[in-house]
Amino acid sequence: MGRILNNINIEKSAENIYEFILKYKYIILISFFTGIAVNAIDVFTIKFGIDSEAYTKADGPQLYYDIQRYGSWILYYILPFARYHIVSQIIGIFALTLAGLLTVSRHNLPNSAKLLFVLLFVTYPNFTFLQYFYFQSAYNFIGLLLVVIAYRLIECNRNIFLYILAVIFLYIGVSSYQPNFAVFLTVMMINVILDFIYKKDYKLSIKQILKGTFFLILATSLYYLSIKLIAGNLNSYHTGYIRSYNNIMDELSGIITYCYRILVSYGFKGEHTANLLVSILLILLIIQTIFIQKNLKLTIFFICLILLFLLAIFSLNTMLAWMLIRAMLALAFYPAFIILLVYCFNLNNKLKYITVILTILIIGYHTSYIVKYQFTYYMSYKQDEFLVRDIMSRLYMKYPEIYNGKYKLAFAGELNKNADHPLTSYKKNNGLYHPLMAKKDFFGYSFFSGGYTERILAFMQLQGFPMNIQLGHITDDMMKKVKDMPAYPDNNCVNLIDGVVVVKLSN
Repeated sequence: MGRILNNINIEKSAENIYEFILKYKYIILISFFTGIAVNAIDVFTIKFGIDSEAYTKADGPQLYYDIQRYGSWILYYILPFARYHIVSQIIGIFALTLAGLLTVSRHNLPNSAKLLFVLLFVTYPNFTFLQYFYFQSAYNFIGLLLVVIAYRLIECNRNIFLYILAVIFLYIGVSSYQPNFAVFLTVMMINVILDFIYKKDYKLSIKQILKGTFFLILATSLYYLSIKLIAGNLNSYHTGYIRSYNNIMDELSGIITYCYRILVSYGFKGEHTANLLVSILLILLIIQTIFIQKNLKLTIFFICLILLFLLAIFSLNTMLAWMLIRAMLALAFYPAFIILLVYCFNLNNKLKYITVILTILIIGYHTSYIVKYQFTYYMSYKQDEFLVRDIMSRLYMKYPEIYNGKYKLAFAGELNKNADHPLTSYKKNNGLYHPLMAKKDFFGYSFFSGGYTERILAFMQLQGFPMNIQLGHITDDMMKKVKDMPAYPDNNCVNLIDGVVVVKLSN
């Protein structure tokens, strides 16, 4: 053990960390507090989103284990407090800040450029979709940070013990949240491109790509092996996302169209970003490189590296049938890196000032969506909170003995709060839909929509409903009586049928 510690040299590492913090203290502080500010609604309001009801009932790491997020399961034992609201959000934002900074800190770039990079990274809207699941988000973001640290350990290192540590970090990162796979590839390509710009070394670039890819495959293989040993096979939640290539050309065409739509800010998965502006800047940067760079070989290789950078961002999209917004974490590097390139590799000071102004505008644009989404989340929670308390009041008034768990509880129908929700086909048929609701992805999604009755009961128990009350089921024999019942908010929407208290939410 002593020999291992000598190889790693803990004292020197501690000094390096201290020097790193001193050198970049202003970037860390500015970026961290900016992240807190743009996520203020999410950070400082207490609420329970979808999935939270399951994590609160199972107050421990078992759910991480069951869904094969072994990295989160490990991190729970290291940082058990990191799963709880406010603490979770703050730790997550701090982890993102460090991850953004560590991605580019090794390079000889001005601190102003590094600050722009980290600010754009931390304020990317996709992160707010994942913060919605705050019982998971901190571990996912810590996993992202560990993936970045793993790459830093791999890229310029010849110490076997640091390689082992990098594989451990990479394993935890990928197994805490699988989209960190694409994060590693994206961080790798950012560093390869920056090194190539300064060193013009083709062999070094290829070596870096092969080396990083090898360790990623190694860590991912270990994750898959641990799944096989522990669970026997992939969890059905994961297998549902795996793409089946029936017609390769059609699939490739679909992938290219999907990526294009996101890069031009089209559709609900991309319109909350300023990617269109960033993509225009990227095209102008490539055109500038073609005209200014006299070496055709260097130009072609640089363009190939940029294409690999884009492929790294969308690497999981080529393997998966579809991806939720919250899983597309690697996209946060896109505007940050392109703005960094435009800022650093234009000698004209006026263009640098324009880049800074564009950065501020992009952050403002992204923040407007972040605030809108988080406010929608808060509004939806308050509406659900009111509905739950009203329903609980009706239950206690009509059947007070239910408090002692003498009956089971069942729900019929759903309240269509989520008008025009992209994951459903609801219509505006009541007054619950509010014009301030964002209606994107799951923001504004209600516990009372979708017919997930176990979620409703779990949410009621979060509000003080007795934990011993079990979920009942409406049988075919009960359906005739249920159909004759009036729906909520009628006073008779609660009725006892065959030993089950039925709450009819809609006709």
